[in-house]
Amino acid sequence: MKVIVRAAVIAAVIATLVGSGAASAASHLISGKQIKNNSITGLDIKNRSVTSGDLTEGAITALHGARGANGAPGYPGRRAWPT
Repeated sequence: MKVIVRAAVIAAVIATLVGSGAASAASHLISGKQIKNNSITGLDIKNRSVTSGDLTEGAITALHGARGANGAPGYPGRRAWPT
């Protein structure tokens, strides 16, 4: 019984080390310097993965368009109490 438990623990430790090493290695496979300009499109980026913290102030400003004209005034509402 002890041999089976030891083998299971050893297998779990090896799997953990291999898994964490693979994730660590994958994070260093590609960098921004290796990506050619204009080669990444919106389809390549996962939704909600880029936040305003990832952008420069200039990029955030560029995302906001010019303010539009005011709309037509609405109809006046009814008064609840006569005056």
